[in-house]
Amino acid sequence: MWAYRDPDDYLVGFGTLDLCYEYAAETAGRIHPYIPLLAVNRPSEGRGYGKFIVRHLSDEATLLAFSGICADVLYLDVYTTSTKAIHLYEKCGFARLGGEPIPDAMEGGLSYIVMAKRASIVSGQVPLFVKGMDPEPPGLP
Repeated sequence: MWAYRDPDDYLVGFGTLDLCYEYAAETAGRIHPYIPLLAVNRPSEGRGYGKFIVRHLSDEATLLAFSGICADVLYLDVYTTSTKAIHLYEKCGFARLGGEPIPDAMEGGLSYIVMAKRASIVSGQVPLFVKGMDPEPPGLP
């Protein structure tokens, strides 16, 4: 899990990356990277932080895949009501998989879709500052 802060030390969001077999049928039985949770704090929405978080998690997944640890396809699930998130993921190269949305009985029947993208390094990305793990950032765009 990564926590992302702006240069003023305000928590702008967080993201998680997991290795699992959830969609192993799509990866010839190999373990694969999966984003189970990603969030941007409401006051920080629309300022590019979500894109940076997605790119960071994608880059982490790529490093794992290129090291031979897992398959080179990154997966995530997103509720169909999360239209902003779906648009963000599509802008970041994720594609919708399968046909109809899948109902989630644990969430009162809300439906979700599965999205995936091939692992690849994003060139020219400025990493976000992760408090306590990285040196002070030179500044964010």
